[in-house]
Amino acid sequence: MESATTREYLPEPVSEDPVLLETLPLAKLIEQQNAINDVVAKLLQEGTDFGVVPNTDKPSLLKPGAERILWAFNCGAHYEILDKEIDHDREVTYQTRDGRTLTSVGLYRFIVLCRVVTRSARPQCIGTGIGSASTLESKYISRPRDVENTVLKMAQKRALVAAVLNAFALSGRFTQDVEDMPSESVQTPSPQERFARALGHLHGNWKPKEKLALFKALKRTLKTHEAVADFVERAREPKEVLSQALKGLDQEWITANAPCPPQLMQVDDLTELIVRAVKDG
Repeated sequence: MESATTREYLPEPVSEDPVLLETLPLAKLIEQQNAINDVVAKLLQEGTDFGVVPNTDKPSLLKPGAERILWAFNCGAHYEILDKEIDHDREVTYQTRDGRTLTSVGLYRFIVLCRVVTRSARPQCIGTGIGSASTLESKYISRPRDVENTVLKMAQKRALVAAVLNAFALSGRFTQDVEDMPSESVQTPSPQERFARALGHLHGNWKPKEKLALFKALKRTLKTHEAVADFVERAREPKEVLSQALKGLDQEWITANAPCPPQLMQVDDLTELIVRAVKDG
């Protein structure tokens, strides 16, 4: 059996004198948070980078999404095995779902630390996460000797996602990843759900009736529900969506009822105009 002892990472001695933590100016913090939100809204793709599990209130970040966030902010992941247990000859008795008692041979367990590190001349660690996996998990227990490396990769993946959530303060938006769950547990969102979620990222003040009017107007030119969802997910600002929605409306009605050229109108006023146009048209 091969094993390793868990390493403890202790902080440096702390001065008895009180120290005020340095913080960035509020404007800089808001700028950074907006950049993170923009990456999540515009760069991550649902079903590939994050998934929705029924009966959960937040989507779950997947490994490709975590890697994409690291790439967007010029960061990398450094891994370290904190603890492991490798026993090629260990006999493990387990019970199947149908009540049978079986025995497998081999036990592999890994605990991995992931550090999110900036790619710069002087790399800095900006967040960490810990992940673990073992062949005692139900999906692996029947064939442990075949999945030693798989279990290590799973521990690394769980550590990576935890580290990214911690480093970029994304726990309020995502839960821990569920990539290792059965595929039938991950729900593919409908185009309407994708559309509504993307609109919410662009402009949180749109009301349900306004979203419905925008969807109807966009569908007149983009034709399919999927095309509408794809377009809104790619949009970078609310005016881009509103400009496309206007193309599907009666231009004579718009000219007669708009108080000024639409390109000069504010988002909320232009939205109201589109709602009226859809209703009248």
